Amino acid sequence: MSQLELFTAPSRGTATRHEPYAPFDSTKARSLILSRLHDAAGGWVRRQALRKATGMRPAHVSGVLAELCSSGLIEQTYTMPIIHPMHGHMGQTTGYRIRATLQEAA
Repeated sequence: MSQLELFTAPSRGTATRHEPYAPFDSTKARSLILSRLHDAAGGWVRRQALRKATGMRPAHVSGVLAELCSSGLIEQTYTMPIIHPMHGHMGQTTGYRIRATLQEAA
C-alpha cells in the first residue's frame, strides 16, 4: 500500500499495478537503450533516463548496460553533472553514449 492510499481511496477507473516494473526482457531492454542512445546523436544520456525508458528493474537494466559497455558498443562516464532546478549542482552520475566510431558509421 502506498502512502497516498493511506489518505485517499484508490481510483475505481484504473487498475492497480502490483508490480512497479515491467517484466525483464534483455532483447527489448537492449534495443530500447541503443535506440535512446542513437537518438541522442552521440551525446551523453543519463543512467536514470535509460532505466526509465525501459520501465524494467534498475538492477536488470544495469546488467544490460554493463554488457553493452564490456562489448564496446557504448561508452560510460562518471562525470555527468546532476543539476536540480531548485538546488543547482548536486553531484555527478553515470552517463552513456554510443561510441564515436559507431555513430560515424551509421
